[in-house]
Amino acid sequence: IISDAMELTKPLWHNQSLALGKKIDLSLGKVENLWVMGSPSELREVFTNLINNAVDAIDRDGSINIEMTEIADNKILISVEDSGYGMTEDTRKKVFEPFFTTKGKSGTGLGLSVTYGIINRHGGVIEVESRIGTGSKFKITLPLSDSTLSREKNIAVPEKKYVTGSVLVVDDEENLREIIAEILESSGHKVDIASSGDEAIKRLSENKYDIVITDLGMENISGWDLADIIHFKYPRTKVILATGWGAQVEPGQLELHHVSCLINKPFKIDEIADIIGDVISESRDKVPIDKI
Repeated sequence: IISDAMELTKPLWHNQSLALGKKIDLSLGKVENLWVMGSPSELREVFTNLINNAVDAIDRDGSINIEMTEIADNKILISVEDSGYGMTEDTRKKVFEPFFTTKGKSGTGLGLSVTYGIINRHGGVIEVESRIGTGSKFKITLPLSDSTLSREKNIAVPEKKYVTGSVLVVDDEENLREIIAEILESSGHKVDIASSGDEAIKRLSENKYDIVITDLGMENISGWDLADIIHFKYPRTKVILATGWGAQVEPGQLELHHVSCLINKPFKIDEIADIIGDVISESRDKVPIDKI
């Protein structure tokens, strides 16, 4: 799950950071198999939020280190430590409060409060150590799956019923497309993958898809080109564009290329199934445009 979160956030901590002139190293310490009882999608969201916050806290070259170990009382301790600018004591005390943010208009103040709620529902504890100039270290304690606590505690994972369909995921990054496929399959979708626009066109000629999720920046055939081809040849198939540069995409471009929706990398995992269900349900005459 942590490896998934690292891959899903790579467009932020690697690609976008390099574009901004800073290099961030993200590492996961070597661990044995450590199992907990819980919701994979919710726990992915936890580590995605923590990595994203760590990236925001690093304003130059830096590092994010994730470690985990088994501790007493059949529990696991996971730490996410960054070399960023750290927090004041007042900020540290408020960091898990809903709507509290130090990011101004660019932040909602909900990421860490959501993270706190997920860990709490899983019978765990999250806390943070930080000082200005020394970075921050988030520490999560969770019960191992064979502990008494994990057997007795009823983890409330809300059940959602999604509109399901057949989906083609097109991305030139192997790990990313496989993770997206795994998330969608767990929601009941039938999923195929393609590593390029050319491969996607071949698959479209062989199978019928409700939705194609395509990366924007690909060699030879871009996401825009693929969307145009799909609209011309397979007008009943809807297209979702996935990109790490959503802020540079104008809503008018989506309509011009008959794209139903845009989702930003790194993905908000808990929203992917909702978005796809909405797009499948929407008529072709309506073009929902997600917030960019």
